[in-house]
Amino acid sequence: MQLHEPDCDPPGDVQPAPAAHDDEQEDWSAAWALLWVMIAGKILIVVALLVMLANMKMVLFIAAYNWSWILLILVLGGGPAAFWVRLRRVRRKRAELLRQEWDVD
Repeated sequence: MQLHEPDCDPPGDVQPAPAAHDDEQEDWSAAWALLWVMIAGKILIVVALLVMLANMKMVLFIAAYNWSWILLILVLGGGPAAFWVRLRRVRRKRAELLRQEWDVD
């Protein structure tokens, strides 16, 4: 007795569906990977130098050598830092106002 399913294609005729490929996404992934490798390498080198020669001359050398990276960190981190400081101040002021409102003597 032979079993035959007419709706099934023979294995030789099956072709895989073409994979969707997004060139733009691949380009950005490569750029981000390169950026993070550069940042990680920079951090590792700075830490290694500070561990080997922990003195003020080395700190000044690293600051002079990496001034552009330090400036970039200050610029990119300045906005969120200012927001966080203002948020803390506003929350402290709000807590004080609530305390004054509900603290009846």
